[in-house]
Amino acid sequence: MRRAELWLCALLVGCGTPQKPMPDAGDPNAPWDDLPAALTTHDYRTSLADCWTSAACQRVMLVTHGGDWDLNTPYDSRPAFVRAVQRGTDGIKGDFRLTVDGVGVIAHSSPIELFESVECAGKVIEEMTADEVTACHLIGSKSTFQRVDHLLSWARGRTVVMLDVKRAADLTGAIRVGLENAAQDFLFYEVHVKDFESIVVGTTGWDQLHYLVWLDSPADADRVIAANHAAQGFMFEMDPTYVGWDATAMKQLISTKLHPGGIRAFTSTDTKSPTTQNHQDLYDEGFDVVMTYSLTNGLPVRKAVNAARGISPP
Repeated sequence: MRRAELWLCALLVGCGTPQKPMPDAGDPNAPWDDLPAALTTHDYRTSLADCWTSAACQRVMLVTHGGDWDLNTPYDSRPAFVRAVQRGTDGIKGDFRLTVDGVGVIAHSSPIELFESVECAGKVIEEMTADEVTACHLIGSKSTFQRVDHLLSWARGRTVVMLDVKRAADLTGAIRVGLENAAQDFLFYEVHVKDFESIVVGTTGWDQLHYLVWLDSPADADRVIAANHAAQGFMFEMDPTYVGWDATAMKQLISTKLHPGGIRAFTSTDTKSPTTQNHQDLYDEGFDVVMTYSLTNGLPVRKAVNAARGISPP
């Protein structure tokens, strides 16, 4: 099929391939305890062991930044995450912070910004208890900040979770939270390369979890691969291009260095207005996983790319 035909086919009917049922994400406004039980089957949507950690896997993935959010559904809110799963994302991305009583919460900024919560703007999450943080309402909604353990309990059997640990000082706490919630198979942390090397490696239990290692430049790849932590640092995050590294050079890096080293490649779409072509360009460049700021424009492209590769379901 031509590319335009593949896009239309993937968007409308999945190109004739049988579709597995989506995990039941539940009512986004229901209490956590009232959500339906998750599916017990494991596949690429719910388990890192299925494709995510294999550099040989040809399936491309789509991670939703902050969930499927808009002016009425706040970023990092439970409704945004639920809606992203309902629409077919492969994974959700949230932000991890640690409260003064050692509880992981989903929150982007500290002090809390006015655009996140009017009633709690200016408060420092690291100086608040979990009960205090989760009493704060996200701006323009009835949703409150979430505990990480609640999010992970809901995500099990529904979606893969990526958490950006916002402070290096919280990394040991984040590892503890991941292990306490037995999330080894569906959770990975986004960490900067220097923090991965100096803090994560060697922390108690670190080697039981998975990490997206954010490189400063492609030149970091050789050093990190040589350290032989691919089982844990299974994917490298990079910009689409760097000075001296155009799209062609990045594609060669991914195909000749990352993949042979057992590493998958991750990048993000344009943050302001990612088009379908923006997503297509990133997959064409060789990236395995794209974090999207527009699920609407990203889903048909992911489906079309997988369909063109003969991957079912796309």
